[in-house]
Amino acid sequence: MSRLPDPRLSRAYLFGSAAYLHDELPDLPAVANNLRDLGSVLTAPSGGFAAEHCSVHLDPPGTVDVFGELRRCAEEAEDTLLVYFAGHGMVRKAGELYLGLPAARRSTLAVTGFPYSLLREVLAESTALNKIVVLDCCFSGWAVQGMGGGSGEALASPEELEIEGSYVLTATPATSTALAPEGAEHTSFTGELLYVLRSGVPGAGELLPLDAVARAVRQRARLRGLPMPDVRAGGSAGRLALLRNAAAAPPAAPAGRSAGRRQARAVRAGVQEPPPLPRTPPAAGVARPLALAGTLHSTKRELAGTLRAHGPDAARRFFGDGRSTATPSEGWADLIGWLRQFGNPDTDDVEGRIALVDRHLADRKLSPALKLLCLLRWLDPAGPVVHRGRRITYDLLARACLAGGGADAADRRLRAELADTPLLDVLAGFDDLAALRGIRAAWSRSLDTWHAAVARQYGWPEAVRRWADETAPGVLLAALLPAPQVAEAVRRLPPATPPEEPPPWYAGVLRCAGGPDTLLARMAEAELAPAAREEVRTRVLAGEESGRRLEEAARRERERQEAAARAEAEHRERHRAWLDAERARLHPQARVAAALQALAVTASWTVPPLAVVWLTWWFSSYEFDTAVSLSQLAGLASLGAALHLVRRAWALGTLYRPGLRSPSAWLPPRVPALALCGVLPAYRWLAGDSSARSDPLKADSDLLRADAGKFFDFVGQNSYGGGDAWLAALLFVPAAVGCLAIGLHAGRILTGRLPAGGPPPPVRD
Repeated sequence: MSRLPDPRLSRAYLFGSAAYLHDELPDLPAVANNLRDLGSVLTAPSGGFAAEHCSVHLDPPGTVDVFGELRRCAEEAEDTLLVYFAGHGMVRKAGELYLGLPAARRSTLAVTGFPYSLLREVLAESTALNKIVVLDCCFSGWAVQGMGGGSGEALASPEELEIEGSYVLTATPATSTALAPEGAEHTSFTGELLYVLRSGVPGAGELLPLDAVARAVRQRARLRGLPMPDVRAGGSAGRLALLRNAAAAPPAAPAGRSAGRRQARAVRAGVQEPPPLPRTPPAAGVARPLALAGTLHSTKRELAGTLRAHGPDAARRFFGDGRSTATPSEGWADLIGWLRQFGNPDTDDVEGRIALVDRHLADRKLSPALKLLCLLRWLDPAGPVVHRGRRITYDLLARACLAGGGADAADRRLRAELADTPLLDVLAGFDDLAALRGIRAAWSRSLDTWHAAVARQYGWPEAVRRWADETAPGVLLAALLPAPQVAEAVRRLPPATPPEEPPPWYAGVLRCAGGPDTLLARMAEAELAPAAREEVRTRVLAGEESGRRLEEAARRERERQEAAARAEAEHRERHRAWLDAERARLHPQARVAAALQALAVTASWTVPPLAVVWLTWWFSSYEFDTAVSLSQLAGLASLGAALHLVRRAWALGTLYRPGLRSPSAWLPPRVPALALCGVLPAYRWLAGDSSARSDPLKADSDLLRADAGKFFDFVGQNSYGGGDAWLAALLFVPAAVGCLAIGLHAGRILTGRLPAGGPPPPVRD
């Protein structure tokens, strides 16, 4: 039993976006009319909602504003809650539907769009008995997969969707786009919905339940070739009525006056009678016309004309995605039923129709566009050939085949279809393209010859190989087309200037193409000549660069050899100078002079000790023999140093220069000098008065000062009369050894300070 919502306990929230801030989403001016007119219908005297409880929100600023108003209506509604949205709909990769608000854009959809999952969550928390959602947007069919009241998955099971009190009506299935014709007062879906609500549904009763509204809207969409609306109803929500049925007959009205009263009631309600669908007179044998693009078709030529104008929509409606042979789409059954009406063997091509359906339309390998072309060929083979919205002519085929690497996406797709599908044979079935008959077999032979010739070539660049695989097949096909159209396409090719010394692969391409006079060779010259010239130029530049590098390397080698020769000459000159210096340094006279200088240096070391000894002897009058022994000890120290220094000076020759400005070369080392200064006083102290002459008088300085004759007489005496003379002799031996060792050590130190005087430098031959 149908009933209307309680106006006091029901709420309606209508929102939509007519003006979008970013260019990627076009404006939808009709949305404003949708919201205004739908609100007026729902709050009219025959409607079930009160005007004060119907919120209309055009171009809401953001998600927060929509959520706040939606939450308020959901909390206040106790009987019925209706939510309507019109605008762009977008689906993210995860399959979640977003309602496009004015600031929405695809890159920031998560924050600029209103997620349907949030709307579903708010409705699930509402205590309203009935919850109705109407979506007029692209991909709105995703909504029926989630109206289960919870967060759920993107694809919910029917049991999860059957929630008591929920009713979802969407403009399209999950994978289709809604229509908003430019200049129309309403969008396509809402326009049909408003028409049904205003006009009513005959036979539905006094009230207009949601199920009847949905069926009527779906029927009108099918007749007008619009996307098929989708419905998901839970429980008894489909029996709820939004307003009274304008098409219901008055209970007591006479039959003859019912039409006039219905017309008068429609005029009072402000409802216009729907315009009838365009219809052509049915042809013989066709009882049921086929609806497509808002027109009913009863003849093959009429349907062919509509297919040419609305090819993509017709292919999608009749053949869907081609994944199912039995029922590829909802319009498949309508098309097959309409075709079966042409079954009169006397007037209709029955065998051709059967072949069309069994061999082409039911072939899963053919694309929907190619199936549509097969259908068009059967319907009107004498009419224009239209494929994927393009008029196919010899000139277009030649231009697409000769477009080469600069072809646009449509030409590249056409060339791929010609090579990979039976498109060429289908085109040959049209009267305008009859010259294509037999060309596919000739093209296949040309391709086999071309690929065999290319396979025998080696050293082709990768870009040339790619040209041979992608562009050359189309050129071979163009060569088989009628000559006038091909000639016009050839004239549009850029002029070719072959290189003077082409690379080997360029001559190989022309040879495989059958010589320079063929169309394939002409295309190769037009597209590959720049690459060949660039390769030649690169090769010349590389040769010049290589020559410069070789010349630079030769110059550096000459400079290196010249530098080596100069270095060798300088080395020989230094060697000769060194030899001359060595001869002068090692001359016997130079060596003798150096040895005498070293001897003089060591002899000079005795001057201070002797002066000290004899001065102290003269004034202190100690024993003469001690003074002589001290002089001998000093001479031993000088002799030990001379043993090292004279030998080293002999080896150095002129390099030995003990000048006065280099004290370290002639002064005795400090440590040996201090050691000698310690040995001589010690010997003087221990052996100074240890011996005596036979005469009671000592031979000291006092006797010399008193009587020089007696002094020298005493000195000449060779015997000792004292018993202590042995002590002086014993002390002299270690003192002499010590002084000699001190002298040797001093000589080693001084010799180490002298220059080395190494061997001559080597001479390179």
